[in-house]
Amino acid sequence: MHVATGLILVLGMFFSSAAGALYVWVDGGAKPSEWNAKQNWSVGGSQPSSGPVNGSDVQLTGTGSNGPTNQNIANLSLNTLRFDSTCDTFTVAGNAFTLTNSGTALTVDAGASALGISCHIALGNSQSWSIGTGRTFTVSGNITGSAKSLTKTGTGTLVLTGTNSYSGGTTISDGTLKGNVTSLQGNITVNGALIFDQGTNATYSSALSGNGTFTKTGEGKLKLTGDSGFSGTTVVSQGKLQVTGSLAHSVITIESGGMV
Repeated sequence: MHVATGLILVLGMFFSSAAGALYVWVDGGAKPSEWNAKQNWSVGGSQPSSGPVNGSDVQLTGTGSNGPTNQNIANLSLNTLRFDSTCDTFTVAGNAFTLTNSGTALTVDAGASALGISCHIALGNSQSWSIGTGRTFTVSGNITGSAKSLTKTGTGTLVLTGTNSYSGGTTISDGTLKGNVTSLQGNITVNGALIFDQGTNATYSSALSGNGTFTKTGEGKLKLTGDSGFSGTTVVSQGKLQVTGSLAHSVITIESGGMV
């Protein structure tokens, strides 16, 4: 969707709905769940001439019964997307969008409730996603990006359930990343916690590195065929872990529900 840049007069001053502006969701806005409705947004404390446009920074807010449960996002290229600490039971849905910032492109502030994105995301650059303390953030859409990498920061939990194809690898700097062989693509550097929740038999052919924790859950068999230099702790909590490559530098703990 293309939204033309506009210029309107608000309370005696000109305001531009332009790329680079910070669009803040208005909790309890006039048209809940409608991403494109200008009534649901504030830029610099004033209502813009449209919803977010390409190149915008977006901050989502919402608490209690006034907080929207669904955001119907349009096809946009956003610089950054932030879920602030007031967000409660919030899911971004709709069409695919692109995150372009090469630093922290997605931020989820600390909080108690689960949040997520169900639409597809294209990585415009290699980037970091920060998930705050107490949050579980689920991305069920597909993540794409040729030669683009994803770094997970923050102490919260990021859950990936889509069919992902970004190909630059993944780094867990802090907190927890959870997924399976469909959602976890390329080499993974594990300096936080990695959970492979593999419900069916499948093969992971890339390599693990780092010194964090790697946990196998799910009833299926996970076969590791890559030559991994991972030196942290491996825990087989559920199902079977089969190593035909190398995991020689890791101490493996087998819990009652697991096997190798």
